[in-house]
Amino acid sequence: MEGPCGPGLVFKLDGVILGPTGPFVAPARDAVLSFSSIPRLMVSGRGAVDGRGAQWWRMWEAGQLRVDRPMLMTVYRCNNSVIQGITLRNPGTIHLKISRTIGAVVINVTTTSPSDSPNTDSIHISASRGVTVKRCTLHGGDDNVVIEAGSNNVRVEDTWCIAGHGISIGSLGDMGSTACVQNVVIKNVVLMALSNGLRIKTYQGGSGSVSNVSYRNVYMVNVKRPIVIDQHYCDRNSVSHCEESSDHAVAISDVSYSNIIGTTDYTEGIYLNCSSTVPCRGVTFKDINITPSASLREPLRPRIAHVFGGIRNVVAPKLFPRQIPMGPVPLYQQAAARRMASLCRMA
Repeated sequence: MEGPCGPGLVFKLDGVILGPTGPFVAPARDAVLSFSSIPRLMVSGRGAVDGRGAQWWRMWEAGQLRVDRPMLMTVYRCNNSVIQGITLRNPGTIHLKISRTIGAVVINVTTTSPSDSPNTDSIHISASRGVTVKRCTLHGGDDNVVIEAGSNNVRVEDTWCIAGHGISIGSLGDMGSTACVQNVVIKNVVLMALSNGLRIKTYQGGSGSVSNVSYRNVYMVNVKRPIVIDQHYCDRNSVSHCEESSDHAVAISDVSYSNIIGTTDYTEGIYLNCSSTVPCRGVTFKDINITPSASLREPLRPRIAHVFGGIRNVVAPKLFPRQIPMGPVPLYQQAAARRMASLCRMA
């Protein structure tokens, strides 16, 4: 459905919309259900969109596709929209993508696809402002929530993420691009059986910044890497994007973690791998208690490099408090970080 049209369109979904089972069944489309340029859009109901993605996944993994896999639902330039109550399952790729939108609420939405389904992000937010994800249950084969470049004032709260790759900011800065994300709040969430929990991932060689991010009241069960900041991220399916750079990185600053509790089944459950020239600044930890799961018989060994901030009441892991410098960032590193962040103010 494509506008422009009058505001306030209501799309009521109480049945099931079925997607094509493969590229030979129907012409290729970006999404099974798409909305564009419809202000105050309301999508609600107790129904579902089923992408029937199994055939798409098999053909993609076998290298047999000549067209892009369809997303399940896209919302593009639909300001002040609401998506409520529906179920999204088994997409060819992303379940729900929100882009170029100012003001959106996703509430009581369920996503579901197998944990090994490729690239099936649950909710993917890009270049959007004022987006809230609330009271959702997100199960998929990739990131449960993705916050991409150009996004500002994003909130995820009162939500369960079960299987998948966690709540991610990024990846950002691939192929030397400038990426800006700011004012993100993740609170009152439960993360279970994920490969990552709370993750910020950026490529070397990029520019821009991630700033003012708050994680609080997060409970995790058997998350492989509960807390991740990786300024050396590389998607191994796109090795050409992974150029190492000694003087460029997306600057990361003012990231706070508060009341983060749970278990991990990986010794490097805390992974903070920041740039030596554009280090992570203002990263603070308060009331952290992350312990080994019953299946892990080794102590946790956090990996921490080039991170500056502060710590208060970190109960576990025990090695954590001695590895975060409390002092100021060296002047030459401050200058590099400011230079990267200034590109967002000019964008």
